[in-house]
Amino acid sequence: MRAKRLIINGDDLGLLPGIDRGLARAADEGLLSSLSLLANGPAFDSGAALCRSRPDIGVGAHLALVEGRALTAWDDGGLGRGPENLLPVDYRQFIRDYALRRISLQRVTLELRAQLERITGAGLRPDHLDGHQHLHLFPPLAPVFAGLGREYGIPALRLPRSMGAGDGICSGWKGRLLRLGARRSSGVYGDFFLRPDVLLGTGCSGRLTLEAFRRLVKAFSDGPAATAELMCHPGEGSGTALREQLSRAGYCSPWDFHWATELDLLCSGEARRFVESLGIGIVTYRDLAGDQGSGGEER
Repeated sequence: MRAKRLIINGDDLGLLPGIDRGLARAADEGLLSSLSLLANGPAFDSGAALCRSRPDIGVGAHLALVEGRALTAWDDGGLGRGPENLLPVDYRQFIRDYALRRISLQRVTLELRAQLERITGAGLRPDHLDGHQHLHLFPPLAPVFAGLGREYGIPALRLPRSMGAGDGICSGWKGRLLRLGARRSSGVYGDFFLRPDVLLGTGCSGRLTLEAFRRLVKAFSDGPAATAELMCHPGEGSGTALREQLSRAGYCSPWDFHWATELDLLCSGEARRFVESLGIGIVTYRDLAGDQGSGGEER
């Protein structure tokens, strides 16, 4: 019987230099097997260079319709507004503006295409798609994400069939919203895109501890799912300093993240030994796509 396979993905590459340094260390010294690159991030250039210098690491497109600065301007049919060309502050504002018809799918498409062009123009070929604040699971946007994913030849996306057992978000309103969005979007994405069976880490996003890591990975090991993604947010530097930098860059979420704690966890011998003891293979989205042919390689 084939070993279970786990993608350990670091989100928000390109967001800040300190976060990029943490992601690089987690990839070089730790368990991180995959990265999601934020095309509109202030540190995009360093993030893209990090990916080019590490060809064995999976690279995804972390497409953003909220927070930070847009790559397209409102007057040109895009999403950025005001003198700083800012996106909506969060998913709540985006959904509200969409419901009130202040944002059209045409504007969304123009912005997402600009982000994908920036990533591919940097010499990178994404192996998966995901959305900042999970907006790719907002059902009206699914046709846009699906169409662009096909156009750019991206084989996989973060569309979990279920949330992981023991993941705290499952009992909360946000978990219900994510599961509903995933169910309603799955028909649009269909079988064209590969996706892991389970998404882990949403309930402790930015606050993953060794105890939570053990609980989530053990539940995956004991359950029926064959593949899973663990979503992580490692980084270097104090939380206070990183939050101040994010605020200055137009990122208005609370960002109650413990980036350094997650970095230490991913680089710890305890975490690696625990995964190895369960016989779980650490892979990338690219490996899942390769399984359609000759099979993926484990790290």
